Amino acid sequence: MRMRQSGVFVCVMSLLLIAAAVRSEATTAPRTFTQDAAALAEQRHKVLANPAEFEPALAALRRAAEDAMRQGPWSVTDKTQVPPSDDKHDYMSVGPYWWPDPSSPDGLPYIRRDGETSPERYDYDNVRLKSMVYAVEALAVDLHARLTRFLQSGNDPHQSKRIATISKV
Repeated sequence: MRMRQSGVFVCVMSLLLIAAAVRSEATTAPRTFTQDAAALAEQRHKVLANPAEFEPALAALRRAAEDAMRQGPWSVTDKTQVPPSDDKHDYMSVGPYWWPDPSSPDGLPYIRRDGETSPERYDYDNVRLKSMVYAVEALAVDLHARLTRFLQSGNDPHQSKRIATISKV
């Protein structure tokens, strides 16, 4: 529960930073963690100067965000295998090129098979973690774009649903 609360806190804080960045003066770059702030500010100015030129890119961004809203919620307990700790609440990932030893009854120690991805990798948490990260990023960037346009036009009918979806994380 504590991890879920901290995830919600991080998402809410990210949204507040994005909102503050969009409301900042046109010459100020937003404060960001994973995106290049100067590049975001430059793109914002370009979009506001000529919205029609960027409509295909904004439409693709909208589709990615709408897809992200249909995903989740994600949970560390959704994995198909139980980690060695016997607690599904523990995060577990397997290195992509490490395979159980076929000559050992328990598969230990794992052996490296360079260039061959172990199917066991998909039984644990790393795939869901990546999905969650991509979804949150798509929603945050889309929200940034929509807040930019909202400040220009005053209309964003889906903003509350986007914030609610990110808040589930």
